[in-house]
Amino acid sequence: MKTSFGLFAIVFLALFTAVPVFSDVTIAPDGSGDFPTIQAGILAIAAGETVWLTDGTFTGTGNIELDFGGKDLTVRSISDDPSLCLIDCELIGHGFYLHTDETIASEIRGITVLHWYGGDGGVLLYHGAMTVTNCIISECLSDYGGASVYCAYGSLVMSDCTVSDNTSYNDSDEVLGGGIYLNGGGQSSISSSAILRNICYSEDGGAGGGIYNEDQFISLLV
Repeated sequence: MKTSFGLFAIVFLALFTAVPVFSDVTIAPDGSGDFPTIQAGILAIAAGETVWLTDGTFTGTGNIELDFGGKDLTVRSISDDPSLCLIDCELIGHGFYLHTDETIASEIRGITVLHWYGGDGGVLLYHGAMTVTNCIISECLSDYGGASVYCAYGSLVMSDCTVSDNTSYNDSDEVLGGGIYLNGGGQSSISSSAILRNICYSEDGGAGGGIYNEDQFISLLV
C-alpha cells in the first residue's frame, strides 16, 4: 500500500510541477513583457508559436545570440516596422544563431539587426535555416565574411529586406561576402530585397561585396 501511494505521489508531482509551455508571448526592451528577455521567451514557447517584440532597442544578455534550440518558431515585431524595433548587438554577439537543424519555418520579421562584430554574420545559420522577412541588417563587421548573414550547411529565405553598410575585412586572410555569404550546399532564395553599400576587402583578396555564393543553389530576384 505504501509503495502504491508513493508511486501515485511521484506521478502527481511530475504532472503538476512540469515546466509550463506557453503559446505566444510578448517581450519589451525594458523587460516588462511576459518574460524579461527575448531568449527567455524563446525558451518558454512551443514550436510554431511567436515571440512578439514591442518597439524599441533590445540589447545585452538574453537579447543577442538568440538561439531557437531546434524549434521552428517566429520572432517578430508587433509593429512590423524594422526601423522601430532593433536588436543592437553592440559589437559583442550575433543577433541570431541557429545551429540545430531548424528549417525555413523559423522566421524573423519586422526587425533590425545591427552592430555585430566577429568572424561571421549578424545572423548566423550553421546547420540551421531561417526565413527573414521585412528586416534590416546593417552596420555589421566581419573579419571572415558574410557580415550580415553567414549561412553554411543551411538555407536562407529572404524577402523584402535591406542589407546595407556591412563590411567584411581582414588585413591578411581572404574574406568572402561583404553582405551575405552562402556555402555548404543547401538551397536559398533572396527576393524583393535591397543589397546596398556592402564592402568586402583584404590584403589577400576578397570577393562578393554584396553576396558571395560558394556552392548553394540560389534563387535571386532583388
